Amino acid sequence: MASRKPAAKVLAAAAHSRLLMAARLVSSEVLMKLALSAALSLLLIGTAAAGQSNVSIGKLRLADAATDACLANCASQNDACKRVCPTTLGAPCQSACDSQAQTCRQGCRNR
Repeated sequence: MASRKPAAKVLAAAAHSRLLMAARLVSSEVLMKLALSAALSLLLIGTAAAGQSNVSIGKLRLADAATDACLANCASQNDACKRVCPTTLGAPCQSACDSQAQTCRQGCRNR
C-alpha cells in the first residue's frame, strides 16, 4: 500500500499540472479574443464615423445641386414673366416679375 501513495501523488501532480496548463491556455485564448474584439470594435466605430461624414458631404452636395436647380428655375420664370409684360405696362410689370423672382430665390435658400 505504501507504493500506491507515491503513485497517487504523481498522478495527482500530473493532473494538477495539466489542469494548470489548460487554464493558462484558456486564459490566453480569452485575452486574445478580448483584444481582437476591442480592435474590431474600434475599427467599426472609426468606419461608422467616417461613413457619417461622407454621408454629410453627400447630402451637402445634393442640397447644393437642388438649390442651384431651384435658383435656375427662378431665373427662367423671371425671364418668362418679363417676356409676357406688355410694352405699355413695361416698368411696373417687370418690377412685379423681379419681386416674384426675389421671393422665389429666398424660398430656394430657405430649403
